[in-house]
Amino acid sequence: MPPCEPRADCSGDLNRAAQEDPTGHKVHAAMAAVCVGLLPITTAGSTIALVVLMVYACLRLHCTAGVTKDAMRRPVVLVSICLVVWWATTLLWSPAESLGVEHLRATRWLVLPLLVWPVIEYRSILMLCMLVGVAGLNVSQFVEVAGQYVESGGFDDRVGGLMTHEPFAGLWSAVGIVGWSVLLMVGARWLKMIAAIGLMLATAGVVVAGGRGAWVALAATILVMVPLIWVRWPHYRRPVLIAVAIAPVVATASWPILGGAAIKVYKHTRYGVTKYFETGNAAGHQMIRLMWAQRALSYWSTDPIEGVGLGGFSSLISKDEVLRDASIAANRNDRSDDPDWRGYTAEHPHNTYLVALTETGLIGFGLLVSLLIFAWRLCWNIARQGGVGLALLGWMLLWLVGAAFDCYMYAGQMVSLLAVIVSLSMAGRVRGQAGRDCGAPVRSDLPECD
Repeated sequence: MPPCEPRADCSGDLNRAAQEDPTGHKVHAAMAAVCVGLLPITTAGSTIALVVLMVYACLRLHCTAGVTKDAMRRPVVLVSICLVVWWATTLLWSPAESLGVEHLRATRWLVLPLLVWPVIEYRSILMLCMLVGVAGLNVSQFVEVAGQYVESGGFDDRVGGLMTHEPFAGLWSAVGIVGWSVLLMVGARWLKMIAAIGLMLATAGVVVAGGRGAWVALAATILVMVPLIWVRWPHYRRPVLIAVAIAPVVATASWPILGGAAIKVYKHTRYGVTKYFETGNAAGHQMIRLMWAQRALSYWSTDPIEGVGLGGFSSLISKDEVLRDASIAANRNDRSDDPDWRGYTAEHPHNTYLVALTETGLIGFGLLVSLLIFAWRLCWNIARQGGVGLALLGWMLLWLVGAAFDCYMYAGQMVSLLAVIVSLSMAGRVRGQAGRDCGAPVRSDLPECD
């Protein structure tokens, strides 16, 4: 496979921007690294870092205007802009404008590719910073678990650590598993030692978070990536076996201490499915989700092209007394000790694709699918070069599968993950059969042994 050659025009702009303002270029890269590193840890902190990065990037436009203009011509960026514009437009007919505006805030992260592109040569460093952030999240989970043991002498619930929503903590931990596994394959020896520790932390983090979406997404990613790497890159087989061996060992070892959350999720799921087939009624949190999904499709059918508007599902379902009464009746045994509990409620049907279809119609759904197709193409093209690009492909698979179990379009944490994937995968792309177009040279600060 011939080496990847950078495009002359874009690569020249990137080099010129760095040469004209070398100090500012390094500061820009440092700000981007801080922003990406904070993503798995804190929403508020990462948002502040994003604003600071945005302001600084604007101040450097006199050096990076040509680079930024090139990035804005990329199809994935153009589709992102159209997506945000359309979602904002649906607020005009949304029955819950204020809630729609709150949900629209999550799309602020789609500006990240434009901010990172001028320093894309530091791609490997940015990826490593995000993995360090995941490790910080995992440590915070274990601190919380230790606190529960000190207070109550046991642990039987899901823990998200610094991330209050446990399923998102689980997916970020899965991101860590994929990322650290790839570094075990391609990193220098000293980095492989760090990656092994990070892999163990991330594996235990997935167990303690207890999210079904993260587990299914991780299983699907492993089933796709391991055979792909095994066949296409035979020289990675040994580190792949090591990475695949570490995760089950850590999961098994941590299960007696951290497995209570997983067992609880399993029991709830089994209860719901069994009750549904015995009585024909929805029971348990999982089966109630099916009722929410049915309502979502019902709302979408009223306006399939434009949708009900951003935030519309939450507004409509809050007025659905039939669904609320069914939720209370079907799940009374789950919270028999809480007389004030009023059943399971939902702001969304726990499926990103279904939410996009219901609230933004076929137009918004088509834009989302187009964005994901372009993002997948970028990840696939850069993964074909091997190296750390394989992590981006794995992260994209995690996002695509996990999105079917929760609503990522409302969550800045998950939109930011997609934005990082797009940002870093723009560093390389393949065009045609005659040659390869990387789009930009990538700095080799992170030692690799491809």
